[in-house]
Amino acid sequence: MAFPTLADALPDFAHAIPVTPRAPAPRAQQPQRNDAAVAERRIEEATAKAREEAIAELTDRHQAELAAIRAHHEEEILSLQQQLGAKMAIALINSLQTSEQRVMDAAGEMTARVLGLALTEKLQQKALEEFTARLQDALKDEETLRIRIEGNAVMLEALRGRLGDRAHQFELIETTNPELSAEINESLLETRLYEWSRQLSELLA
Repeated sequence: MAFPTLADALPDFAHAIPVTPRAPAPRAQQPQRNDAAVAERRIEEATAKAREEAIAELTDRHQAELAAIRAHHEEEILSLQQQLGAKMAIALINSLQTSEQRVMDAAGEMTARVLGLALTEKLQQKALEEFTARLQDALKDEETLRIRIEGNAVMLEALRGRLGDRAHQFELIETTNPELSAEINESLLETRLYEWSRQLSELLA
C-alpha cells in the first residue's frame, strides 16, 4: 500500500486557474482639456502682444522717418531762400546802379540840349557839371533816395549781407511775402533837382 507524498499534497501551479488582470482605472480627461485651453490662451496673448509691439515699433519708425523728411525739406527751403535772397540782392544792386547811370545819362543829355539853345559853351558846360553833381549827391543821399524793401526774414538777411556801403539807403521790412519787393521814394529827388531848375531859370531870365 502506497503512502501519499508531499508533492501530492501541494497544488499543481501549472494548471492553476488563470487570474484575469484588473483593468487600469481610466484617467481623468478634464485636467488635460484645461491645460490645452490655458496654453491656447497664452499663445493668443503672446501673439497679440507681439503684434502690438510690432505696430508700435513700425509707427515710431515711420514717425521718425517723416520727421527726418520734414527737417530735410525745411533745410532745403531755407537754403533755397538764402540763395534766392543773395541772387535778388545782387540783381537789385546791379539794377539800381544801372538805373542811376541811365538817369544820369538821360538827364545830362536832355539838359545839354536845353542849355545849348540859350547858353554859351562855357556856361553850358558849367551848368551841366553843376546839374550832374547835384544829381549824384541826390542819388547818394540816404534822405533823398530811400529804398523800402519788403520780404521774408531769410531773404532780407541774405540781402542785408550784400548791401555793403549802401545799406543805409535801404529800409528792410519783414513780411510773409515769399518774394522781395522794392519801393523808391522819388519825391525828395525831385525836390532837390527843382532847386537847381529854379536857379537855372533865374540865370536864363
